[in-house]
Amino acid sequence: MIGKNLIGYSFDPAQLTVEAGRLKFVSKALGLTDPVYIDVDAAQSQGYSILLAPPTFTYMLESDALDLEEL
Repeated sequence: MIGKNLIGYSFDPAQLTVEAGRLKFVSKALGLTDPVYIDVDAAQSQGYSILLAPPTFTYMLESDALDLEEL
């Protein structure tokens, strides 16, 4: 459970590169059908520079970071 003292805390923005195939794989696994998650051209036509990350993708990145700490 998250500590109540962390409510309202915000992190500085961060950017990282994620392989498009991974975004497509996760999007399809989650059943997302909006093309902005799986088609670069569709995402760009909607004003995005690249595919959108699925809503739960940041959780996966957090898990990846924890795995890297164990190395």
